[in-house]
Amino acid sequence: MEDLNNRKSRSKWERVTQPSRMNWIIGQLKANRYPNTTKVVEHFGVNLTYSRGPLPGAAIEQLRRRRPDLDPADLVPQSLMALHARIDEWLAAGFSKFLPRPAVPPTDWTAELETLAADILERQT
Repeated sequence: MEDLNNRKSRSKWERVTQPSRMNWIIGQLKANRYPNTTKVVEHFGVNLTYSRGPLPGAAIEQLRRRRPDLDPADLVPQSLMALHARIDEWLAAGFSKFLPRPAVPPTDWTAELETLAADILERQT
């Protein structure tokens, strides 16, 4: 049995970044197959990086260094429609908490947060 608090085990789990691959992990946690891990069975959350347009070259390179096995365009939604689709994927995988964060820091955080709220708060349940 893996100890998810163990750094080696965690690194394997931290690499799972796509909603479709999280169903198995949630099932394992809900079944209490990892008793050394803090178990939260009701609410799972995810940091959700997004972009309001094409990713800048520096962001693409950083993503490629961290996950050379995945296309950066598949990791980061780059439009409002793509962001909604990604949220739907995470909801379908059993996640209910989201921490959306822009791939590139905005020049005006207030405007960005107001726009983001208008874009996605209607989806809150």
